[in-house]
Amino acid sequence: MRGLEVGRNREAGPEKKWTDCRRIDEVEEHNDRYFEDIAPVAAQDLSNILKQGYLEKKRKDHSFFGSEWQKRWCVLNNSIFYYFGSEKDKQQKGSFYISDYSVHLATNLRKDSKKNACFELVAPGRRAFQFTASSPQEAREWVDQINFVLKDLSSSFIPCDDEEEEEEETYDDIEGVTGPPPPGPGAGQASQGTKHRGEQEMGEVDEEDEDIYEVLP
Repeated sequence: MRGLEVGRNREAGPEKKWTDCRRIDEVEEHNDRYFEDIAPVAAQDLSNILKQGYLEKKRKDHSFFGSEWQKRWCVLNNSIFYYFGSEKDKQQKGSFYISDYSVHLATNLRKDSKKNACFELVAPGRRAFQFTASSPQEAREWVDQINFVLKDLSSSFIPCDDEEEEEEETYDDIEGVTGPPPPGPGAGQASQGTKHRGEQEMGEVDEEDEDIYEVLP
């Protein structure tokens, strides 16, 4: 009887080991999720896509039995990096804003033939992300595209405080502009009197001209 039980345990060994590995893989998969308060979205519903394709993503935490690199459908738009299990997923497995990140090729992430196709995104105080592309050329294209977005984000940022100060200075200049003082209550009468005197002087000149023509023989 004892020998029979030992035999049964040996037969169940590989299956149990596979089940344990599967559970470990599921736990690591759950821990690898990262959203940064970004709403869930389907891969096919994304807009403003600048680059997309399959990459291998390095897990944050992995065990001896789990795989260190996982295939992910990655999408870069004008401000967010998404990664999905496939291009048909209804929700991302992770996503993060790329602002404040820097990206560079990283040949030290792997020791196999794919080491020249790796790149990394890092930022102070934030989680780092490592990816492997299908080729070194593809990795450089990802790095160049991410740098393009980072440059665009930094150039389009306008501090609100400076804008408010400029508006206040404009209003101050408008208030400081001074014009001629409004006419007083007697200004109208004075202008009318001046007009009458001018008409009388013109009349006197005309009479003098007539007198000159009469004197001539």
